[in-house]
Amino acid sequence: MSEGPLIGQQRGQEALTRATECIMKAIRCLDEEPINFQWKRIQNASLCFKGLPLDHLPEKLERRIDITFRRINAVLARYPIKTWDDYQNIAPDDLKKIESLIRGLI
Repeated sequence: MSEGPLIGQQRGQEALTRATECIMKAIRCLDEEPINFQWKRIQNASLCFKGLPLDHLPEKLERRIDITFRRINAVLARYPIKTWDDYQNIAPDDLKKIESLIRGLI
């Protein structure tokens, strides 16, 4: 059974609102006072996207989020990350690149 157009629009709006909230929360994590190390801010920002469904998002935003996380994963692929603590082993230049990618979502 297919959903009606109003239900689809509502789900699309809810997905867009949730994605926007995730992005803004991630930016706030990146902007935290330097009390946290850069790797910890990156880790916290990444966690903001945990469980974010991409379906029902506008296609352009879905594609942008997907491409961004593919690029982040390409950077992380150079590191044997098995636990969240392994983020502290990421080179500063790579952390800056990841931060830039996340900031690029806004």
